[in-house]
Amino acid sequence: MRPPRQPDIEAEVTFLPTAEGGRATPALSGYRPNHLVLPDYLTSGHHEYKDKEQVLPGESAITEI
Repeated sequence: MRPPRQPDIEAEVTFLPTAEGGRATPALSGYRPNHLVLPDYLTSGHHEYKDKEQVLPGESAITEI
């Protein structure tokens, strides 16, 4: 069994409110959204939110990706 991988980056993420086209449900730790890193580079990353298990639409959180 492999040991857990260390996060590549710690970032503050902000989810758009539902009224602005954002999620309708909370994002939970373990969420794996797509990230547009460069105009031609789309990737995904596993989010683990620090100090909370979920982030509601319109909220910000520090996450390890």
